This record gives sequence, structure tokens and C-alpha cells, in this order.
Amino acid sequence: MIPQIQSKPSLYVVGIKQTHRLTEGAPIPTIAEQWGVFASRRHEIEGHGPVTLGLSLCADPSRGTIDYVAGALVSRLPDAVPDGLETLELEPHTYAVFTHRGPVAGLAATYPAIYAWLGENGEYTRAAAPEFEWYDERYTGVDAEDSAFDIYVPVLNVG
Repeated sequence: MIPQIQSKPSLYVVGIKQTHRLTEGAPIPTIAEQWGVFASRRHEIEGHGPVTLGLSLCADPSRGTIDYVAGALVSRLPDAVPDGLETLELEPHTYAVFTHRGPVAGLAATYPAIYAWLGENGEYTRAAAPEFEWYDERYTGVDAEDSAFDIYVPVLNVG
């Protein structure tokens, strides 16, 4: 799996943050539930566009948890957000962008391929910033064979 390297300006997100339990090699079913709650509240977000993001903010393997945000990309942070929603600003960064194709369950193969590339490429290393999934019009559903979305992994050029 070979990524595209892209720079992104600041990104602004409004969404729902939740801490999830990690189980090595297993999907996290509570993330799907979180997306369901977010989908029912998306209409409350001022100025949201068609793109949604799934942000992995902080994984703590020692605690067995991950902080995750299901959110909508917005052009600017709103002055106020409804109760239960949070705002997040991602600083400008360079990313290795990988495209996942097919059902979401296939992420069990995609993420190991991403981490293998990070360990082997020699030019880029993982940067200390959130990674995220970018869902646009190519995403057609959790089980859809024709679905696609991008995974943005922050990187630093060391080559």
C-alpha cells in the first residue's frame, strides 16, 4: 500500500468525542454506535459540509483505550455548539494518505499495511498528531463493496 503525501491547512471539526476500549486485532463496535448518535445530530451543526471525519486523538495501549471523534468538517469553528458536541482544530500538517476500499470490516487488513509502510519506507515517520478517516461522496456504506475513504496519517520527512 503506497500513500500519497499531502499537506493540509488547519481543519475544523464539530462532533462527538468518546473513549473506547481497545482489543488487539478486534473491531471496536462502540465506534459504530458513536457514528449512529453523531448521524442523528449532524443537522445541529452550523455550517457543516458533506465531509465527515473520524479522528483518533489519543490511543493509550497501557489503559487499553482510544479517544475518538466522529465529526463534520466545517469551514470555521462556530461561536457555539449544542450540548454534547465539541469543537476541534487540527493544525496544518503533512499526511501520508491511504485509501481504504470496500467494507469497513476490511480495516483489519488496511491498518496493518499502513503501519508496515510507516516502519519500512525510510523517508517518513509517524508524527505526533491525530490521524483521521476522511469520508466524502466515495463512502457508500459500512458494508458496501464499492465504498472508499481516505486515512490520513500525520508524518514527518526524515529522508
